[in-house]
Amino acid sequence: MNRVPITTISQWASPASAQAWREAVHRLVEDHVDGRVVWHGEYAECQCPLGHDAHVYIDRTWPHLHCLHERCESEVRDVNNAMREAAACLPEAPVRLIKTPAEKAAEAFKLRLRRLERYAHEYTLPALRRTPIPVEHWTRTSPFPVDQYPVEEHWLLYLGTLYPPKSLVWAGELHESGRAYRRSFRGPLQWLREPEPPGQFVSVFTFGGIWESGERSLKNTDKRVLQVLESDTESRETFGAVIKYAQKFMRLRAVVDTGGKSLHAAFDPFEKKWVQFPPQPQHEIYQKMPCGLPGSDGYYIATFTNPNYASESAAWEAKYGSAWKAFWRQQDLFSDRRMELNAILAGLGCDKQMLTTALTTRLPGHPRLDEEGIETGRFQQLLYLDPTYPV
Repeated sequence: MNRVPITTISQWASPASAQAWREAVHRLVEDHVDGRVVWHGEYAECQCPLGHDAHVYIDRTWPHLHCLHERCESEVRDVNNAMREAAACLPEAPVRLIKTPAEKAAEAFKLRLRRLERYAHEYTLPALRRTPIPVEHWTRTSPFPVDQYPVEEHWLLYLGTLYPPKSLVWAGELHESGRAYRRSFRGPLQWLREPEPPGQFVSVFTFGGIWESGERSLKNTDKRVLQVLESDTESRETFGAVIKYAQKFMRLRAVVDTGGKSLHAAFDPFEKKWVQFPPQPQHEIYQKMPCGLPGSDGYYIATFTNPNYASESAAWEAKYGSAWKAFWRQQDLFSDRRMELNAILAGLGCDKQMLTTALTTRLPGHPRLDEEGIETGRFQQLLYLDPTYPV
């Protein structure tokens, strides 16, 4: 994109042109935001589309509305897009933007994600609310009989069956990160030797290279083991219907009653599915040949031309060619498919941070604590378990 060389009003060469731009932007903002607009230099007090106190800033290339409430995000984004498009068309604008095809495609994909999230929220979620799933359903349908085990042992089942035996897993309380808590990172089998659960939380990633810093951070993670969904906005029964919906795309491994108002649903991560194709014919054949020198055990690599290369390649292409090309096209689109699924789940009320950057989930088998660290009288417990590894 040919970007605007002037990024703030203060960088304008001509005070008159800066003043004209400022006045034009003031009028534009007042046309697009709700409520009374009170200007304070390069920002103004106003209201967001849902009526919350907000600020609009004009100290950048285009005006920007900012609201602290997460549930206003979609409406605020629409206002910002409208103001940006209107500002680019103002006669006082420094230059019109010329977008490259790649930038146009990226913008169109972001718009698709927003539409998927809004459609899921406005149409799919109301349909799921009409078909709630009772909490008892998960214990009845659990592949593993979790109800036959004391709740105090549920943490053993969770760690022992859902995490690779030779991996490094963090468990404990949220403040336990850093050099003083390096022992909070252990293998599942090491954790199972402990007499009681190490804390309320466990990582959804395995870790590597943490022995120096001991930091529970995204940069130290090795692999995502579980994709956990949670909703703070929907009832447990409605969220049960969301879990059933998510099972169309990911395999459900566990459902945990957090001992509070919500459930945590742990799935196998949405990952690429690899298809093993037979190796393609090679034009040249490499063969290990003995060196031939007396008393020598050495060898050398001889190169031969494959006389059947053309016929073998034609046969391979006829049998596997189209499937192989389709497979790699799907691999190229995988990251887009994952972002689309996350947008749909966000529209269904799933916590966005749990979908992307959250590193921990509730560990069953531990008493639920309140904000002051006092037991509430309820346990975090397993309702459903489909083991990944043998019990």
